[in-house]
Amino acid sequence: MSVGSSVRVTVLSVRDGQVKLGIAAPRDVPVHRDEIFRRMLREAEGNAVAPLSVVTKSAPQG
Repeated sequence: MSVGSSVRVTVLSVRDGQVKLGIAAPRDVPVHRDEIFRRMLREAEGNAVAPLSVVTKSAPQG
């Protein structure tokens, strides 16, 4: 299976109800398992926006 023109997904093996995949992608294309990706998103959301009180306290007074 190809995703776009630069990512290829290949079934490496199927055994005991498990499928192992191989993923070939350029180094600049992040590839993560879904549960890792979701954790990264949750962590990024938690760090993305500073509370208003922090922003206003650190803003220069003019």
